Amino acid sequence: MDNQKGKTKQTDKVTEIKTVSTNFQTEPIYTVDTLALLLGVSEITIRSHTSTGKIKGYKRMGKWFYFHSDVVNFLKGNG
Repeated sequence: MDNQKGKTKQTDKVTEIKTVSTNFQTEPIYTVDTLALLLGVSEITIRSHTSTGKIKGYKRMGKWFYFHSDVVNFLKGNG
């Protein structure tokens, strides 16, 4: 039963992906926890990749955010 609640929570996180307009285009933006769920890794891994510069992130109001295009570049190895 607890497993189902966990899955619902994960689904809620994935559906709350925000979008932001950059250069007149709308682009999804992710938080650390949402990005970790989407990539199937831990939040610690995302933070580690951010601190080493492997993935580009932006810190605003004490939280890290990631543009979809930066995630794509990271996955392509162009981070």
